Amino acid sequence: WFAVMSMGYCFGALLSRDDIRNDADKRRSTLIKIGLGLTVAFIVLRGINVIGDSQHWAPQKTALFTFFSFLNTSKYPPSLLYLLMTLGPAIIALAFLDRVRGKIADFFLVFGRVPLFYYILHIPLVNVIGSLLYTWHNGHWPSTNPLFNPIGADGLPVVYLSWILVVALLYPVCRWYMKLKARSNNRWLSYL
Repeated sequence: WFAVMSMGYCFGALLSRDDIRNDADKRRSTLIKIGLGLTVAFIVLRGINVIGDSQHWAPQKTALFTFFSFLNTSKYPPSLLYLLMTLGPAIIALAFLDRVRGKIADFFLVFGRVPLFYYILHIPLVNVIGSLLYTWHNGHWPSTNPLFNPIGADGLPVVYLSWILVVALLYPVCRWYMKLKARSNNRWLSYL
């Protein structure tokens, strides 16, 4: 993931260039070209099924399951194909989200300005919420450390509700930190 973070800094430097930052059409065009390039690279490399991921895809009983096999790439450790498959469409989406303004955009902008801060805070919060859900479901606190022994959830709706709860709980803290970063001259705050 360190390499992905490093590429993010390079990507930020590219988007900070005056000719791209000040020209919305050029910025969108650049984002779409990069996103399409990454997505096409994924399709080609995954199609030849030789490099980019240790888990090869294979034809399945139905076209749908063959498609799922094609998309089934390794996230841990992140394979080249996983990164191409996820970052390509995300960068294309960024080109279109660049036009969005208003309260919804402002809400997401908070997390975009303090991503590492959010990431660091969400891990213990998710574990506390998971332990509370476990206690609610089983009547006792988990006997093992939930940081090292994930306990699971009662289906996808619980996962989504937990995710919404984590975002809602961290929003005010992230907003406060974003404002602190904006007011401060401390270089170290810019990294978190």
